Amino acid sequence: MSSDQRKDRRDRTRVAAVAALLAFVTALAVLLATPDDGFWINDCGNKALVAKRLLETGFRDPHFDHPAVAVDPSARAFPIAAPFAVERPGGFLSSYPLAYAVLSAPFLAAFGPIGLRLPAAFGLAACAASMVLWLAPAFGRRWALLGGLTLAFATPLFFYGVTLWEHSLTVALCLGAWGLLDRDSPARLFAAGWMLASACWLREEIALMGVAVAIAVWLQWRRPGVLLWLAAGAALPALALLGVNEWLYGTPLGAHLAASRAAGAEASGLSQSREVGALQALSSLLAGIGRHGGDRALLGTAALAAPALGWFAARHLRAAPPLAAVWALVAGVGLAAWGLAVTRMLGADQPLDALVRHNGLLVQMPMVALVGIGAAAFRDLDGVSLRVGVLSGSLFLLFTLIAGVGFGSGYGVQSGFGVHWGPRVLLPALPALVALVVAAVRAGLASSTGAVVRTSCVAATALLLAGLLSSGLATAFLAEQKRDASRFQRAVRAQPERFMLSTHPLLAQHLAGLWDDKPQLLATDPASLAAAIAGLRAGGAAPFLLVVPAGAPAASLAGATCTTVDRYRGDRLHYFDLDIQRCRFEREPRRRRK
Repeated sequence: MSSDQRKDRRDRTRVAAVAALLAFVTALAVLLATPDDGFWINDCGNKALVAKRLLETGFRDPHFDHPAVAVDPSARAFPIAAPFAVERPGGFLSSYPLAYAVLSAPFLAAFGPIGLRLPAAFGLAACAASMVLWLAPAFGRRWALLGGLTLAFATPLFFYGVTLWEHSLTVALCLGAWGLLDRDSPARLFAAGWMLASACWLREEIALMGVAVAIAVWLQWRRPGVLLWLAAGAALPALALLGVNEWLYGTPLGAHLAASRAAGAEASGLSQSREVGALQALSSLLAGIGRHGGDRALLGTAALAAPALGWFAARHLRAAPPLAAVWALVAGVGLAAWGLAVTRMLGADQPLDALVRHNGLLVQMPMVALVGIGAAAFRDLDGVSLRVGVLSGSLFLLFTLIAGVGFGSGYGVQSGFGVHWGPRVLLPALPALVALVVAAVRAGLASSTGAVVRTSCVAATALLLAGLLSSGLATAFLAEQKRDASRFQRAVRAQPERFMLSTHPLLAQHLAGLWDDKPQLLATDPASLAAAIAGLRAGGAAPFLLVVPAGAPAASLAGATCTTVDRYRGDRLHYFDLDIQRCRFEREPRRRRK
């Protein structure tokens, strides 16, 4: 390696370090500014409970404990219902992959509750750095820095870097694998396969990325050896994962995939829940389901038409005015879809309900409207790993869309009804999409005509700003949700009763901070309600708390009367609008002596 090459590598590393530092410091500021004892949704609280349990047992037992076992020895009213927990010999196991809980538990021990989110923040920083290193050989350091910062701050990935979730880590592992594939070195192929299979410990859908990468490297080098080395690297972590799943869950595929497919749309816990159809799942992944079928058709068409029009124009139009007009049109489509989503979320009485209807790719990452223009410019770029990565990300996007259509009640739930920011199952494709956006902007600014240069500059700036504002709104929603959860937990702790009963299937996971303080019971049907009431009575747990939807009348349970003692209402999101009732058992009349 020449001295110039060594200097260039050092400069790239410095730029990557700058991107990583900016991403991590920003994420850490969000972590420090938001409560530690509240969670975005039940997924996050579930993982927090597993991490805490692993610490308590010295990593020997991942089963949930049951603080209310004294009044529920049969676990008929265990507070985490299927599909979020599965009953196995030894107790209940989380249906979510255990890897993130294992990674976060040491940080929980070292830094307290904030440590649960640190792996996600490190993942965001790794994504920013890896993006720079991946793009720099083809684009140069400045464009690579723009790409790294865009990925970290102007896409839905930022939200997952400040939330207790594993997605930023999976994206970082995929990016790391792509960056290794700049030549057909056996060692690099082996390491890439290892990284992709390791990512499956966090998210099983990354297996689709493994298939996508295998196709991409075959098309790049067309030698069986590249596939053999890639598979050899993936073999050990993949086989180990299958073995661990078999040991824990009794099936090599684990519990999460089956739970996702069986969950149904009611897993969101929101009012409009219903079964997700195939076309609805596709539309929701691409752009959102909107308020009705017309919305869905319009948003889905926009998400497909804008990139297609951009690609056609960039390939076939030579005159400056029509090419500049296409730039303005496709950017306008992205901005209009984003503006519609933001307006509806901010104007809704139930903002998270509106989010669920507008969490598709186009509305939360409006710059995706430019990927067609970028695809047309991409053929002129050098860089083996860049070509392999963009093709891999594009194929992964295609495969995941097909999976969403094929399993509408599985991945469709995660896109169509899940309370999350953007289509999280598509996140591993984001680096490839950002690379295409960078290619588009670079080509626009390099145009020989001033109209195209000016239009592309304005369009790119507007779309980048929209992405940044989207991340800002996501952070604001996250902070509000966590504050509401924290305040509600304080309201529950203020009550002197020991046990809490609820009919909300997600509440115990949301309120993971109460797990030990207020042992909880869950009644989702008459049998579990009867078991809970009988256990509370037999255990002398009177009075007890009952948490019901806001405005529900005072409950009349078998042998117990309830009165409302607190009406909690959220400030903005209203996800935790709940009433707390105090229930007392009626005294049985004394039997008269004969």
